[in-house]
Amino acid sequence: MNRFMRAAIAAGVLLTMGAAAFAQAPEAPVARQGGGRGQGRGLTLAAIPIPVMDTFATLKDDQKTKITAIQDRYKTDMAANRPAGGQMTPEDRAKITETNRKASDDIKAVLTKEQADAVEAALPMLNLVRTSRAFPLDVIPDLKLTPDQIKKLETLATDTNEKSRAIPREERQTKMREINAEAKTQIEAMLTDTQKDIIKAHPNANPRKAAGDANAAATPKKE
Repeated sequence: MNRFMRAAIAAGVLLTMGAAAFAQAPEAPVARQGGGRGQGRGLTLAAIPIPVMDTFATLKDDQKTKITAIQDRYKTDMAANRPAGGQMTPEDRAKITETNRKASDDIKAVLTKEQADAVEAALPMLNLVRTSRAFPLDVIPDLKLTPDQIKKLETLATDTNEKSRAIPREERQTKMREINAEAKTQIEAMLTDTQKDIIKAHPNANPRKAAGDANAAATPKKE
């Protein structure tokens, strides 16, 4: 089983816990992630927003169109695979795992080898950003991360993975919260003030404020 397949299979398990496909996902443990290239387990090509993918592997317009269609189908299939009652069976988990695998494989087939390698190399870093909730993934294109920042994030992802693997199973839930909080602090320290302002202004960074603004805009003004 190659590295990409391991990432796809692990993502199916995490997605059963309600991870959103294209938004900042709920907190999920980064434990048992591989520390090497392409081993950002918990996040797959199917769940990476296209602008983020384009940041690490410049995509052509026709590739974006094809990937959009794949990801739209992926979201529909994932919704259909989740039981209405919320109780997952082994069969449900198998369907979700297969849906992840197929969508990710279909996207990889659209990419060149160099593009696929570049995106898979970014998976551990992207997964760290997601699980630490440092900022929404889809704000990454606006941040214009420097090569030095990317290198620091990659190193932090490797270090975090090593820490998570050392946690005893019975302590995992509590310890992972601590590790994710620590990672969030370290990530924020890497950012410039301008980047922090961009994150604060991003709708997904403050969903309650975005919802409030939307409601305010939809409410007729009293004369």
